[in-house]
Amino acid sequence: LRGKGLEYKSVRMEIDLTEEELKNRVWYCKQMLKQKREKIYNTFFSDEMGINLTEAHIKKAWAPSGQRMEIEKPRENVHLNCWGAISFCGATSLHIFKETLKAEVYKDIINSHLEEMNQIYPEGYYFQHDQLKAHKAVEDWAKEKGLDIIYYPTYSPYFSPIENLWSALKEA
Repeated sequence: LRGKGLEYKSVRMEIDLTEEELKNRVWYCKQMLKQKREKIYNTFFSDEMGINLTEAHIKKAWAPSGQRMEIEKPRENVHLNCWGAISFCGATSLHIFKETLKAEVYKDIINSHLEEMNQIYPEGYYFQHDQLKAHKAVEDWAKEKGLDIIYYPTYSPYFSPIENLWSALKEA
C-alpha cells in the first residue's frame, strides 16, 4: 500500500505509510481473524461527520402530473455535526449537534447513547472510535463506564464500516 492512491469519500488521497503503520495494519487484521470475527460482530463502530445543509438540498422531487415542483434551497449555510454508532446487531440513534467536538461534548454524546448500546448487546460489546483528540481525552472515563475500546490503525478509515454510511449519506 505504500505510495499507492487510496479512494475514500470520493476523494483521492496519496498516502505514504511508515513501516510501523504497515505493521499495525497487518497486526490488526491478524487479530480480527484470530478471534474468528467475534470482535467484528460485537463492536459498535462510532464516528462523527459534519455536513453543510446548503450542500445537502434535494435535487429531485415528485410532483403531480403536469406540475413542476419548486425546490427551495437554504438561504444561509447551516453546519451540523452528526455522531452515530453502528454494529452487526443494530445502531444507535443519530446524535446531531452544532458545537465543536471537544472532550466534554463527546462524553455527553456517549453517555446519552450508552443505554441504547447496552440494550442491543446486554452481554457486552466492544466500542471503536478513531484517534481524534476528543476521543483520546475521554478514554479513561469511557473505560470506567464499561466500554471495551478497540483501537485500529491510523490512516485506516476503511476498517470502520460507519465511514461508508457517512459517505452514502453525503452523496444522497
